[in-house]
Amino acid sequence: MIAKREFTEAEMTFARAARMECNGWGAIARYLNCHHDTLRKALDPTHRQPKPPEPRRAEIPPEVARERDRTINAPRTLTALLLGDPAPGRSALDRAGVE
Repeated sequence: MIAKREFTEAEMTFARAARMECNGWGAIARYLNCHHDTLRKALDPTHRQPKPPEPRRAEIPPEVARERDRTINAPRTLTALLLGDPAPGRSALDRAGVE
């Protein structure tokens, strides 16, 4: 988005000095008779620019993909298919060594 108003060098210097003195954008914009977003855009061209999109997918390591495929294709018992029981050796009790 391009600033809708051209500011003179004197106005830009005044606005920068006013910001250094901790004056708010609204107060400076009212003094210069413009909208505060227009003033901020003129002083900081990156103001309100869209952020780059986040990557949608992470790369799956090959060993993780192989383990996933091995788990999916492993033979299952009837109770595993019907009730969702974990495969032998995959339950929390099996991992903890509880018998």
